[in-house]
Amino acid sequence: MPLRQTSIVALLPAVALCSAVLGRWSATGATFGGVALNRHPLASLHRAPERPGTLRLYGADLEGEDLAGRNLAGADLRNAYLEGANLRRANLHSAKLFNADLRGACLEGTDLQDAWLALATLDSATLTRANLIHADLASANLTHVTLAGANLTRATLRYASLDSANLRSASLRNAKLFLADLRGAWLSFADLTHAWLARADLNQAVLTRAKLTGANLTLAQLGRANLRGADLCGADLYGAWLDQADLRSARYDASTRWPDGFDPRARGAILVTARSNR
Repeated sequence: MPLRQTSIVALLPAVALCSAVLGRWSATGATFGGVALNRHPLASLHRAPERPGTLRLYGADLEGEDLAGRNLAGADLRNAYLEGANLRRANLHSAKLFNADLRGACLEGTDLQDAWLALATLDSATLTRANLIHADLASANLTHVTLAGANLTRATLRYASLDSANLRSASLRNAKLFLADLRGAWLSFADLTHAWLARADLNQAVLTRAKLTGANLTLAQLGRANLRGADLCGADLYGAWLDQADLRSARYDASTRWPDGFDPRARGAILVTARSNR
């Protein structure tokens, strides 16, 4: 069993402790360069690292730690244990969080632009209004996560699990969601312009008033999805499964591509022209 402490007070730039040797570790009693790390407060993280990427916390045990507002830009937190941690408004720009455990963590308003979160576990985490521009979340577990108002522009979410996630009003412009699991996800008012949703599972997803202009939804599963009032102009839904999908008041244009034999008007969708007010 790894050593634990109620509060880690030992995070210094350039600390390099590898979990491959120590397993999940706690900084209690640890030393670096002959200095007892537990004498250094977490407040040291408020200052910028000496250079980007010098903070190395590979496999660190930071469960429940209060890291709100801390500067962790470029930090190496691969395989770190951050369950329930408070990272509200922290700077994690370009941080490496590959395979990190962030279950139930608070990341509200956190800067995660260009962060590497592939295979990370964020089940039930809160990322309201977080900045995830160009973040890599491939195969990440985002089940029941709150991403309302988050910016996921150009983010990679291939194979990610977003089952029952709250993405209301989130920006997912040009996001890569190939084969993502979005069953029951709440995407009302979300901006999915030119998003890549090919083969994504959107069964029972709520997409009311969502913007799907130019989105790639080829072979996507949209059974019983709620698309009322959604903007589907220019969207590609070729081969998509739309059984019992609610398309009332959804807008589409001449460039929208539907499954063979599908009649959008019969399902309540509205054809708009170039001059129509979208």
